[in-house]
Amino acid sequence: MENDYFRKSVEFLERGKKEYEDGIKERDTIKIREGCEKIFHSFVELSNGILREHGIQLPTNHKERSKVLDTFGLDTTYDWIKERLHDTCYYGEVIDTKWLKKAIDTVEEEINRWRSR
Repeated sequence: MENDYFRKSVEFLERGKKEYEDGIKERDTIKIREGCEKIFHSFVELSNGILREHGIQLPTNHKERSKVLDTFGLDTTYDWIKERLHDTCYYGEVIDTKWLKKAIDTVEEEINRWRSR
């Protein structure tokens, strides 16, 4: 991981996980939601890093991002993570920890996978 987007993806993930976990312990739904939003944003930063590494202009919206991530086989993953963490948890206020954990784990796995390249 060389570019600043990759560094920020890790930082957003770490901060988001802490806020999410603190929110679970404290039964604070705002912390849980904010943590999920930061974790989702960590995936956005990761995708920015991938795109920049390949000289691709950064998208201006979610649909464009999903379309360009198809090049790297990440479009479905992005859409799924966005739906769970951003749309459903953050905006929809639906908190299902087992359901969210799968998305959080996937974000972390993808960051680690791209870091090890």
